[in-house]
Amino acid sequence: MARFSRSDFTLESFRRQLANVDALPQLCVLGLVSGVITGTVMVAFRLLLEAGAVLYMPEGEPEAFEGLSPWLRALLPIVAVTLIGLLLYRQRSAARKLGVSHVIERLTYHQGRFPLRNWLNQWWVGVVSVLGGLSAGREGPAAEARGELARYGDGAALDDCPALGALFVGRADASEFLGSLVDDLLAGLREHPLGQVPLRHQHSDGMSVLQLAQSARATLTLLAYADTGAEPPASACFAGGERHESVLAGAADIL
Repeated sequence: MARFSRSDFTLESFRRQLANVDALPQLCVLGLVSGVITGTVMVAFRLLLEAGAVLYMPEGEPEAFEGLSPWLRALLPIVAVTLIGLLLYRQRSAARKLGVSHVIERLTYHQGRFPLRNWLNQWWVGVVSVLGGLSAGREGPAAEARGELARYGDGAALDDCPALGALFVGRADASEFLGSLVDDLLAGLREHPLGQVPLRHQHSDGMSVLQLAQSARATLTLLAYADTGAEPPASACFAGGERHESVLAGAADIL
């Protein structure tokens, strides 16, 4: 009968087991534990946003900035910037390194080890920034359309969402919407060259998909098709649900 000692259950022993060629069970355990921790952190961050939104957001929705009064919408970023500046001012410069570029740096040059103070600063600065309306994409035509997407996802008719419905009437409103969104994203990428666009995307067989926004059952997506020279498909698959489309550019043969 095999006997186990306390040294068999140490972190160093587990690391040695991961180096073996038959370490599949250990890798499964590591993946499970990592997934649980990651999910817990994401849920905790979301709960912090919702807890802060209860104080002043309409219906407690963390992203419902369009429902706030103009004076409060103008005051929130000033309060958020002041609070972040005061709390970060007295900290060491190394502790003030935040953002995606800093995370990539720690993963590349420090084996993923993250200083505790930077980790805590990443948390509370992120919460204050989002609740203060400092994140990209809140301003311009995109903000109103995103706000109405939440109403549409909750069951409202498209006719009751004029800003959202205007995206599917002509090219002008849709082009302005995309221009506002792209300008915000490009500004963020110029400031953080190693950053990643926070939008789901995929590309397959000449079709590119970019998910611009999602709320409940409603999704706003940008599609781009490229001619691959392949034979026309012999069949078609239709997904259930209400669908609205608008052609922004290009031409195609409709079979």
